[in-house]
Amino acid sequence: IAISQLSRPKGVRYECEICGKPATLECSDCPTYYCTHEHFDIDWRGIRHLIAADVVVLRERPKLIGSEEERERRNEELRAIRKELLELCTEQSQKFLVQGKYELAVPGALQSLKFAIEIYGGEAKELVPSYLLLAEANLGLRRLKIAEEFLSL
Repeated sequence: IAISQLSRPKGVRYECEICGKPATLECSDCPTYYCTHEHFDIDWRGIRHLIAADVVVLRERPKLIGSEEERERRNEELRAIRKELLELCTEQSQKFLVQGKYELAVPGALQSLKFAIEIYGGEAKELVPSYLLLAEANLGLRRLKIAEEFLSL
């Protein structure tokens, strides 16, 4: 679905899930954004069709009503969902790498990196497998400079 620039909240900037450029399209199944139909297609076939419903749950506004215990339980549930999705994205990306489908491996690797950062933080050693997946996918696509960047992090 094309993003209406007039309906976008002031100051909100939507970025493409694949490349980070300004987005012009929005997925109708989950709150994700893309700069081209090609990036939407790659993301959908690569990983999004498997995780769309869970991404909707993760991006819901948290309920402010409830006890501290209920909020803590909700946070633990969300953390468990993120861990499951991290594993699924990693496995899916590895599957595409083995099949030589490097373009389709990128979305799962990117999403696994995002989940790993959400779970462990931006400096954790648990990010290394996601960086390696991204490097391997970019090597397969002959994007040597990008692969080198992921290997140097």
